[in-house]
Amino acid sequence: THLTDTSQNSQFHDKYFAEIDFDLSKCLFIFSYNDPYKVNPILLDRMYKIKTTGYQVKDKIVIAKQYLIPKIRYEVNFKEGDIIIPDSTLNYIIDTYTEKEDGVRNLKRCIEIIYKKLNLYRLVKPGTTLFEKENTLTVEFPFTVTTDITNNLIKKDDNGLSKSALNMYL
Repeated sequence: THLTDTSQNSQFHDKYFAEIDFDLSKCLFIFSYNDPYKVNPILLDRMYKIKTTGYQVKDKIVIAKQYLIPKIRYEVNFKEGDIIIPDSTLNYIIDTYTEKEDGVRNLKRCIEIIYKKLNLYRLVKPGTTLFEKENTLTVEFPFTVTTDITNNLIKKDDNGLSKSALNMYL
């Protein structure tokens, strides 16, 4: 029985509830994909496609401030107000480092890089040189991330891709 086949999914049997019939014929299945050519053609044929547009820069800034930054701040164990990223810096990150993507995946990676590198500066002895002979950064809280600091923390290769973001998935 294939879950998305309405002619077969009125009596679905789960591995753990073998005696119980689940009627999934009225369920709404929601899928998302980046490349339709990588989706099985049979499954793709059963889908109703809804195309969405990407986020505008102002939307990405709101998403970063209300969702991405609070989550990353919690994961890296910073207090609210320890690191301040002004809208102008977020706008710069979006324009410079996210490759004009429609979503916020690369924006999230950039913010994670900033928070994690600042966390290292917080944990090591002041004056320690980190990250491939870069200039040392004096980090005192609250710390405001400027465009110059962003350029110091996030490096770009010659091909335009962020080296730090690519190294996250080795």
